[in-house]
Amino acid sequence: MVYSKKKYWALIFILLINIFQAQTGAARKYLLEGDKAYTTESYQDAAANYLRSIQEGEGSFKSNFNLGNAMYKLKKYDDALLQYEKSLSFATDNTEKANAYFNMGDAYFQKRLYEKAAESFKSALKLNPNDENARYNYTLSKQKIEEKQQKQEEQNKKNNSEQEQNNGNKKDDLKKDKNNQAEPDNKNDEQGKTDASSNETKKNEDADRNGNKSIKNQEKQSHTSNKSSQSDVYQKSYYENILKAMEEQEKRAHQKIINKRTVRSKGQSNKDW
Repeated sequence: MVYSKKKYWALIFILLINIFQAQTGAARKYLLEGDKAYTTESYQDAAANYLRSIQEGEGSFKSNFNLGNAMYKLKKYDDALLQYEKSLSFATDNTEKANAYFNMGDAYFQKRLYEKAAESFKSALKLNPNDENARYNYTLSKQKIEEKQQKQEEQNKKNNSEQEQNNGNKKDDLKKDKNNQAEPDNKNDEQGKTDASSNETKKNEDADRNGNKSIKNQEKQSHTSNKSSQSDVYQKSYYENILKAMEEQEKRAHQKIINKRTVRSKGQSNKDW
């Protein structure tokens, strides 16, 4: 009975080994078929074989890494990046990791994600400082970043300049609109000014007529008042002259009386002697 159990477990173990070997053989077979297709640049067939190899249990760095390369050749960069990231988990040394980061950098570069490309190449350089290709690609990625930033700055300046120009045009349009709106008012103003000027001219003409009458009346009044003042002066002078004449007459009369008295007094004195 004990022997039977041991024999049973041995058969199961052998069966599992055979199954594993069969799966490994199939996975290995698909992996090799994928390599052949990749060599002949049949990247679609290569990708299909690498995928079958993985499904058959070939969960290795090579199967995932090579599937990533096939996807890269098919320009399916997102799928390639996914496989490169998976291959990192199966990497057994720094060389395999450095190769995965390098190819990730290539995929990011093709997507024009130069910042991520530079980071990937930098990671590859840290793992393999002697990789000149990684160094060159890292430098090129940094250069692309600078060019991208420069183009962005130029575009921003251009956009700002266009925005300022558009704002200036809008302001000019607003000014034109205001001027256009003001034109009727100006015309009305001008018409009003013309009417006002005409009315003012008419008023001035009327005022000139009335004013001339007024001036003439004032002149007449002025002449009349001058005559009145001249008459007053004349009358005053006339009366003063009469008074003076009367005073002169009184003086002469009074002088005659005195003279007569003087003569009489002289005559009497002579007679007394």
